Amino acid sequence: AYSLITSSSNGNIELSADPDNVRSTTDIRFNIDGSTVMFLDADKNVGIGNTNPTAKLDVSGTMRVNSASDISMDGSSVSGQLKVRGNGYTGAIALDATAMHIYHDSNNRKMILGTNGAACLTIDTNGDVIVGDTADTNAKFKVKEALDLTEDNPHVHIQGDGYGLFMF
Repeated sequence: AYSLITSSSNGNIELSADPDNVRSTTDIRFNIDGSTVMFLDADKNVGIGNTNPTAKLDVSGTMRVNSASDISMDGSSVSGQLKVRGNGYTGAIALDATAMHIYHDSNNRKMILGTNGAACLTIDTNGDVIVGDTADTNAKFKVKEALDLTEDNPHVHIQGDGYGLFMF
């Protein structure tokens, strides 16, 4: 078994590890100052900052995508998910044939959407929706400040078992 670096007349460079397939597994390591900085294993997984990649691209450390670029998951026949993991939890944006789903896997954490560092809409662990606040409530829908119904035909529809309290 041997390694080979070749170049072709069109300027391509080919880096080969075990080109005759003598060994059962072979990897390619890129080393700088005695440390492996990038690793390509026999399963075609690339590790940057680690030598045991478990996905096609496995980055240990901070990854940056240029602000003019997109991160895209293309696949016409499969669902795609963008997962964020941290503090023992996973959040995701998932696409399927029917909708875009935003979720997390915690049963004791809220989901908060905000702008400018402030919460605008909170969905608590009971599925209650809170607008303009993050405080827990026993209402299914709570608006902290005011509910503005100034359209041409504003209306509020309340349906229940005939009992309740409606205050103005």
